[in-house]
Amino acid sequence: MVLTLIAASCGDDEDTSEAPAPAPAAPAPEPPPPPEPAPPAAAEKETVRFLVWEGYEVRDPEPATYEIEATYMVANEDPINKKGTYDISVGIENIFPTLQAAGVMQPLDVSRIPNWEQLPAELRDEPLINTDDGVIGVPIAWASMGLTYVDDGTGPPESLESLLEPKYEGKFAIGDDGNTVIIMVARLLGLGGDTPGLLTEDELDQVFEKLEEFRDASFGILANPYAEYAGAYTRGEIIAAWPDNAPTALRAREADIPVEVHFPPGVGWSWIDALFIASDVEPTDAMYEALNDAISESTQFAQGEMLGWAVTHPAAMARLVPMGFEWAVYEDRAAVFEAAPPVEWPPVESDQYATYDTWLKRWQDFKAGA
Repeated sequence: MVLTLIAASCGDDEDTSEAPAPAPAAPAPEPPPPPEPAPPAAAEKETVRFLVWEGYEVRDPEPATYEIEATYMVANEDPINKKGTYDISVGIENIFPTLQAAGVMQPLDVSRIPNWEQLPAELRDEPLINTDDGVIGVPIAWASMGLTYVDDGTGPPESLESLLEPKYEGKFAIGDDGNTVIIMVARLLGLGGDTPGLLTEDELDQVFEKLEEFRDASFGILANPYAEYAGAYTRGEIIAAWPDNAPTALRAREADIPVEVHFPPGVGWSWIDALFIASDVEPTDAMYEALNDAISESTQFAQGEMLGWAVTHPAAMARLVPMGFEWAVYEDRAAVFEAAPPVEWPPVESDQYATYDTWLKRWQDFKAGA
């Protein structure tokens, strides 16, 4: 009996609990995402070769589909002398007939230039860029040549002839800018009519006869005039100068000399720079895009601010005019062009008129006799 109780007691000590369940296995890591596909290769930009005055290659914003390879011009004749080295070049409209005769330009398809319609009709219709073959240039900038003078409260010289009065004797400078000087005197004398750049040899003789009168009454002929006029004003050597324009007045004013710009009616003339496509290239979309960008408001403003000239896009010009005298003087383009119209320069070759080379030689001979 005792044994039975002990056995029963021992049996009550057995562990009857279940073993704990094993911990669940960690989930397998997700596979890494597949690598991003490589971006498509950027389209290679087309290179457009520019032969231009420094600053005309500037674009705002930078073009996305083309790049400009710029070579800077040093003379108006560069598009002729460097034919074959550029896709787009620039010329003052005054020599466009000469450039066209030299065979360096081709007609433009303005339907490929969306900004064309934003230019004033007067500029789009300029006779020197509209030919029997069509439009040959895109106007981008302009300025006018007149005279500068110290404002003493009595007003500007009424005409170029006024500089021969005693008040100005020995106190006005003539700039070494032969073509401009000749055209201004031709206009003063009424030679050549609406085309004072087309003068016969006899008419050119009359111009230089009058020029001798101006030279004898002047302070002298200044080399590099557009850099030297301001210094002559500051030193008190002159009270007037021609041909000249706004930058001289700006620099003289920095020295507190009250110099103004004046465009006497019937004397001054204006230049308009226009881009064109070379005759020996097949025009591409990139070339036309470069022309279109050249007359966008943003690029026009950037170039105008940098160069200090008037630009052709009205909205860009409206932003520039309040910024300073150099643009304000050109605010009323119609009035300036009436006093100083764009005119054709002398031809390279002609049996009827004195040629460009003849003008240059006569001017050099004139200076040598000064």
